[in-house]
Amino acid sequence: MILTKSKHKNININTEIDKRIKNGEISKLLLIVPTNRKVRYLKKEIISSSPNSSTQSINLETISTFSTKIVLNDNDIRRDVLSEPASYILLEQAFNEIKPQYFSNYKNNIPTGTLQQIKNVISEYKKHGITPELLRKELDELSGSEKLKAQNIADIYEVYQSKLMKIQIKEIGDIYKDIGELSLDDFQKRFREFYPEVNLIAATGFDEFTQLEINIWEMCSRITNVDLYIHIDYKSNNDSIFSHLNNTYSKLIERGFNIIAENNNETENEFEFHISEKLFSSKSGKDKLDYYKKISLLAALDKGKEIEVISKEIKDLITNRNVQPSDICIAFNSIQKYSSIIRDVFSVYGIPFNLTDRFALSTSRPVISVINILEILENDFYYKDILRALNSGYLSQLDINTTSILKSARSLKIISGLRNWINTLKDEIYIRRNNVKNEWDGLLNIETFEEALLSLQKISELLSPFTQEMNLNEFKKNVIALIYKLEIPIILSDDKNFDAEKNIKSMTTFIEVLEELTELFIRQYGETEKFTLKFYLNYLRTAAKSTRYNIKEKPNYGVLVTSINEIRGLKFDYLFLSGLCDGDFPTRYQPEIFFSGSYFKKENQHQAKERYQFYQALCGWKNKLYLTYPLTDEKRELVKSTFVTELESIIEMSHLSSEEYTNKIYSQEEFLIELGRQEADSFNSNEKVSNINFESIGKSIKIDKVRKESPFSDFAYNGIIGNEIKKEAKEKLAGYRERQF
Repeated sequence: MILTKSKHKNININTEIDKRIKNGEISKLLLIVPTNRKVRYLKKEIISSSPNSSTQSINLETISTFSTKIVLNDNDIRRDVLSEPASYILLEQAFNEIKPQYFSNYKNNIPTGTLQQIKNVISEYKKHGITPELLRKELDELSGSEKLKAQNIADIYEVYQSKLMKIQIKEIGDIYKDIGELSLDDFQKRFREFYPEVNLIAATGFDEFTQLEINIWEMCSRITNVDLYIHIDYKSNNDSIFSHLNNTYSKLIERGFNIIAENNNETENEFEFHISEKLFSSKSGKDKLDYYKKISLLAALDKGKEIEVISKEIKDLITNRNVQPSDICIAFNSIQKYSSIIRDVFSVYGIPFNLTDRFALSTSRPVISVINILEILENDFYYKDILRALNSGYLSQLDINTTSILKSARSLKIISGLRNWINTLKDEIYIRRNNVKNEWDGLLNIETFEEALLSLQKISELLSPFTQEMNLNEFKKNVIALIYKLEIPIILSDDKNFDAEKNIKSMTTFIEVLEELTELFIRQYGETEKFTLKFYLNYLRTAAKSTRYNIKEKPNYGVLVTSINEIRGLKFDYLFLSGLCDGDFPTRYQPEIFFSGSYFKKENQHQAKERYQFYQALCGWKNKLYLTYPLTDEKRELVKSTFVTELESIIEMSHLSSEEYTNKIYSQEEFLIELGRQEADSFNSNEKVSNINFESIGKSIKIDKVRKESPFSDFAYNGIIGNEIKKEAKEKLAGYRERQF
């Protein structure tokens, strides 16, 4: 469906876009799409379709980036738009200032999960134009704990908003609100500063809009000499899928938008038309559409087996059908449950992939190591903090002896306090140097305490810049200097591990967050205000928990692994919709406990939106669609998604089995397992395969045979080391007696 106020009665948006690309008039078109992934996808498509595969200006935006440009009137918008970690910190400040009754158990230590829920609720309120005043108007209709909760949320919201206004920084909800308050002349003037040649705005791939977003479309429709077309995948003949869009549709009609015919010359997709009419409909009837060769259903034992079978099918597609990995997508509704499995299994099978799931900064080893090192000083050299920081591996270049520190702490009963550490160790060293009698524990010699003292002095010197109160710029400068003193950039760049790129990105993100928080606090407190290390660490920990990052996606590289929400409006040659079990897709309805009164999202709205997301995902393939789900999760049985059951009732599809992939070897690991099953006498070590040492494998098979046949024989590989051990080996083994494990 296309809605517009334009006088043109029909249009094909895709044809119009293609025409402008081929005529070199792309600068006259503004495309607004729902996701940044769609922006990247269309940008590549437009460039490759343009004359000479190049174009000077591409106007591609999401509704958020478009609105931000108009309101802030600036291309460099990052410093004036509130980031996620900054919002958590300001929200935590607001929470601690209001002394809430409903959340009284938390005092000044609100859990990160609760903080995240409150933030999500306030952000949602803002996008719908709901203010603290509107929330308070509902208080009279509430009672008991519900009333207390609503009052506290309104108070937190109000204080939080006042902080944003004071430091002159905005969230997306604030930006949407500000657009509605602009005059038409101001809006047009700002629009023309960024899009001087545009005469057509096409908004595609959207479903429902908030009231504030509808206001934005209303403003766009009134720009002189510009036609606005909004394409919504909405059909009135199946309320089971499209009912949640009725409100958006009605509001656009009320604003004067008209429905026009979509001049579509393309052959209608039989599958998409069929599911839009029949899926989830009680009137579906018994007639099934035959897609036996194009849609396959797979049930696997568990999540691991599910991904293994998907990997094998993808490997068949790549090797047997010459399919490019970038033409394949795997989408999950709950991608976080599969991220680690995908990384492990795809690495084993040698499949290149782009995984879009984001990592929490608080799980990054180098970032946590920096925070742990600073916590040594915060807690005055508490021995557990010292050991935690030393075990990270990022203090190795200081040549610190962890074993000596631990042994000294245990022997001398030292718990914390730098002065206590230094004085106790010095006293012990003095006594041992000047007492000729052997009255101390013979297991520890004087060198142990000397090494511990020297190591602690090195740590103390490293942390000396943080001992005094610092202003904001001084703290930032000192943290960055600490990172370089520890040679973390060198360690990360030299790392040949699989996690190297991830660790580098996490440290880069950490420095960006540090710089952003410095600017945020300067706006709040000024440049000269000084704070203790404890103040800074509290907010660094909060920021690390609330910041998420991902590795930069490689264009046209590997299988895309993403969420179902991210593939809206995209089509792939081969699409796997996975993790399709009840509880994951559809998800169980769990009302947001911090919404109050009439602002609760109802269960039927939740279900309708999930059905629509499933319908959209089903429209995202060209050649073949795979639907997969696990049967168990550890010891718990899982149930096939009701969505899949509904689809099976209207579509004839084939069934895959993991047994179909047992007659091939898909990875080096499987090849080695197969080799290990061979008998020692029949093993041929003259085979030639790259990266495999057949001679070593043959030896291992023979050793294993001896172990099984003579388990108690005097045989080194049975764990019995005889007198034949070499002197060098004895000396090396002896050195392990003093080692920590």
